[in-house]
Amino acid sequence: MVVATAALAGSTLGFLPFNFSPARIFMGDAGSMFLGYALAVLSIQGTLKSATAFALVIPILALGLPMFDALFAILRRASNGRPIYQADRGHLHHRLLRLGLSQRQVVLLMYAVSATLGLAATLVTTFDLRQGGIMLLAIGGGGWLAGKKAGVLALGKETDRQHGA
Repeated sequence: MVVATAALAGSTLGFLPFNFSPARIFMGDAGSMFLGYALAVLSIQGTLKSATAFALVIPILALGLPMFDALFAILRRASNGRPIYQADRGHLHHRLLRLGLSQRQVVLLMYAVSATLGLAATLVTTFDLRQGGIMLLAIGGGGWLAGKKAGVLALGKETDRQHGA
């Protein structure tokens, strides 16, 4: 498990400089699907024999940013009566750009959030149930506050019209 995880991490980190703005290569659907599948398999195979709740929470926490963005895209589109597969400009990165951040700042911020969530998922495995629960509540509260600030949690029709979606 350690060798497979290290190989996946190394190949992904080696890819990032070429995908940074201005990108010279793109991962594409096949690459991102493979990466998601590999992470899912590694998280299932590497699950600690601890509390079942933590065993399920760790991969969700580690992949929290893309899962959060996808969940709110579905909720936003459904609440506006749009098909959930229809593109819009309400994703987190679009909203951060509208707040005045540059493309580079948005990417670095999203990298930092993803790294923090990955580290938190790793740390949760070392805590007991109470400590882990407190940490998860703190992360959830911080994510909620950040989502409110970025406007990601707004689901009303006026939100999509205001932002040209």
